[in-house]
Amino acid sequence: MKSMNSKFVNICIVTFNRLEFTIQSLPSIINTVDYKNAITVVDNNSIDGTVEYLKELYKKKQIQNLFLLNENIGLARASNLAWKYVADAEYYIRIDNDIIMKKTNWLSNMIEVFENAPEIGLLGYNLEPRTYPVEEIRGYKLRVKRVGNVGGGCIMIPKRTSDKLGYWCEEYGLYGEEDYDYNVRVGLSGLLNAYMEDEDACFHLPTGKAAAIDVKTFEASDGIEENSHSEYRKWKDEQRRKIAGENGIVRANVKKYKSGEKPLRCESNISEKFFLMKY
Repeated sequence: MKSMNSKFVNICIVTFNRLEFTIQSLPSIINTVDYKNAITVVDNNSIDGTVEYLKELYKKKQIQNLFLLNENIGLARASNLAWKYVADAEYYIRIDNDIIMKKTNWLSNMIEVFENAPEIGLLGYNLEPRTYPVEEIRGYKLRVKRVGNVGGGCIMIPKRTSDKLGYWCEEYGLYGEEDYDYNVRVGLSGLLNAYMEDEDACFHLPTGKAAAIDVKTFEASDGIEENSHSEYRKWKDEQRRKIAGENGIVRANVKKYKSGEKPLRCESNISEKFFLMKY
């Protein structure tokens, strides 16, 4: 992508089937952004009409960069592809394709915080089914996550943070905990993870908030999707148990980060062999 003269945001959306969500999410992003941006979409080999829909948006110039992959390489690696391709962006934001943006000032409000609060390393909007207390950082009211992580549904990272920490860790497979991993690295680098104060800027399909995850069984429930998409939910729950459980790679990596055995900066090994088509 050609370099832009002023600061801009790389808005990354990864898709894999679930067209019924994407056709609600993408227009909501396109219609509410209020800051210079490039929308970069990576599709993980969808087979439900998503590819055709994305091509139409690209033809209409509603999205600027489109990658169609020949296999599902997972969220972290696909997100890294979008991140690396627009590496000159001052800000990178990843928004899941089941998120609807509701307010026109959501993006500029995030950037204003980053511009004036250098201690913030990562910022998102809270889509969890619980709220968190507000703290004031340099005059901005934020929900700082001192325990746990800022969820990856709508999460922004400025270039000053990625210059230090690199990309999403690609070690967690098709379904990972790369957002938790990045939060850990941000905290260990001395920066803060935070949510914006506004908890009504986004809507998480299908119920408004992300599913609640049982800390013992790792099963997720929002009251709808575990029934409407039961096989998908069962698969995600099983992956979460393997990856984030007591003997999973998440805990192993966190120990390595804390001990210094593993560097906080993660590189991306995404290869062009996965490209079916690049626009």
